[in-house]
Amino acid sequence: MDPTAGVRIRFAAPTDRAALFEYERNYFPAVAGQPHSGYVFESVELSTLTLTEQIAAPMRVFTVVAESDGQIIGFAAAVPWRLPGSGAVDRAHMLLNYLAVDPARRRQGIGSALIAEIERRSLAARQNVIVAHVPAAQDDFYRTSGWEVCGDGRGYAWLPFNDHLRGDVADPELGFPLMAAKVLRPRAIRTTFDFPILSGAPIFDAVTELVRLIGEGRVDAGDLDGFTRDMVGQANQRSTSL
Repeated sequence: MDPTAGVRIRFAAPTDRAALFEYERNYFPAVAGQPHSGYVFESVELSTLTLTEQIAAPMRVFTVVAESDGQIIGFAAAVPWRLPGSGAVDRAHMLLNYLAVDPARRRQGIGSALIAEIERRSLAARQNVIVAHVPAAQDDFYRTSGWEVCGDGRGYAWLPFNDHLRGDVADPELGFPLMAAKVLRPRAIRTTFDFPILSGAPIFDAVTELVRLIGEGRVDAGDLDGFTRDMVGQANQRSTSL
């Protein structure tokens, strides 16, 4: 018997707010001593915007739910990725912000169905890469879902064609020590690689690794955009001055 039979995957609606708020508080709680931006689904006004498909989808804010017998049994949410440090919104790439399934319905393919719907919507919106900060226990889930998973203490970097290098690191202090990522539009991405987290500044560490890859001949510096070439040049200058 198909365990997902009778399960409906759909875009969330404002009427789902209370159920989603419970999921958010239970599975993504504030951690003492760590920054917390607040619960997305606590505010009725904000939830009305993020859970109204006609408003949220054009902004690439996707919240999808799994529903069975009128009950929300899981959800996933993705938003445009933000550059670490600056917080600037990058509307060409996505962050899988939330993924949760009712414990009684886990290992039934519901999480996979939710993540597939997020990927489908992101691809339709011409998003290039989707990343996530994930718990160590979900390593195998993301790998079997076709995502790359970086080891503990390593970040993920990607280099779009005709654009500058991106890099991100996970949130071990919040219980999400691993970076997971999936390239949605391979023709838009020149290369991806993981890098050791050395300084805590993702782009700085990603550029340091990129310099090494160029030195090994795995990346052609002539193919880089001007901004990334400048960053590589600065990294080379730092290494020669040490």
